[in-house]
Amino acid sequence: MHSALNPTRPDPEANVVRYELDARMSRFRVQVFAGGLLSAFGHNPVIAIRDFEGEIRYNPDAVEHSTVSLRIGPTLLRGCQRSQ
Repeated sequence: MHSALNPTRPDPEANVVRYELDARMSRFRVQVFAGGLLSAFGHNPVIAIRDFEGEIRYNPDAVEHSTVSLRIGPTLLRGCQRSQ
């Protein structure tokens, strides 16, 4: 049924290209910054995240419908040296 209140729109998922993140082939590091009054005495550690998964869903015809999803497991977080 077509009406002015419910116009037919093209399916935004029709041309989606899906990319799956492969944790075994990837490096995911997060640098955490110290803040507040005592931040001058702290450091900004880099945390390597080993337990993660995610996907990128990219629609070249409707970029506003593209998404990035990332799920992080807390079991394998560890500090690492900052690379220069």
